[in-house]
Amino acid sequence: MPDTNAKPLTVATYTSGPRAHLAKSILERNGIQTAVVGDQIADTLGYIGVVVTKVELLVRHSDAEEARRLL
Repeated sequence: MPDTNAKPLTVATYTSGPRAHLAKSILERNGIQTAVVGDQIADTLGYIGVVVTKVELLVRHSDAEEARRLL
């Protein structure tokens, strides 16, 4: 059986890459490793007025509670 705690967890969802990266920097300054997913497509489509994607901020399960507190 796969370990579900090994899979990254989405702790926040944004509509733009810059907002997600701001949150990422806050978490990383506090020692939480993060990943941003979907930022490039959201920003590209945003320039032409299309909002069809979401930008997710991912962390380890073990860091999720602290990440939510910091955000």
